Amino acid sequence: GGTEGSAESESYTRRAALATEIKSQYFSSDAQPLRFGLVPQELAITPAAEVVREFAFARELGARMTQHANQVIVRQLFKDVEVMHQHDLLGDDLLLVHCTFNTPEEWKLLEGTGTMVSVCAETEMQMGMGYPAIAEVTAHTPGPSLGIDCVSGDSGDMISHARLVLQATRYRADEPGYQRMVAPQEMSWTTRDALRWLTVNGAKAAGVDDVVGSLTPGKR
Repeated sequence: GGTEGSAESESYTRRAALATEIKSQYFSSDAQPLRFGLVPQELAITPAAEVVREFAFARELGARMTQHANQVIVRQLFKDVEVMHQHDLLGDDLLLVHCTFNTPEEWKLLEGTGTMVSVCAETEMQMGMGYPAIAEVTAHTPGPSLGIDCVSGDSGDMISHARLVLQATRYRADEPGYQRMVAPQEMSWTTRDALRWLTVNGAKAAGVDDVVGSLTPGKR
């Protein structure tokens, strides 16, 4: 146990030193569209105390963060959003990925925190990670962005990905009518929604919505 702990501490010290060096060398200004970010270890594989330490360090450096959350359906083990809330980790500098198995309470916990969620529909439906949670993310966060997540198994084409998410989400919205043999009477999800996921929301998720993401005077 002692050796393991010291090895982890040494690993953290090395990673922290490297992150600090990269930040000071390449990210001394926010004028560029590329921003400095860190990926804390995931709660599914790392003790919460270690994750909390990495979040605190990332925030000291002013880094944006991204982390996979609740992509596996094992309720008694993984309530990532709930744990993040308990340790005050949620915030507008954090992008969560998937959240397909959030509990209703966890969606509520995300409200008002500014935390964004990236939906990776192809990976989620292919790898048993649940149904793309676009509707829930739209209802409880600043809005969904889209991610590919695994280009070895999915398309890397974001336009095609947006179409897939749009059609899958339309189907789910229409499905209750199909059960009653009633055809859809209105379109609840539009191409404007899909375009927003790719542009405005994507820029916000990456923390660069002040310089890109929309056709606005002054933006690139």
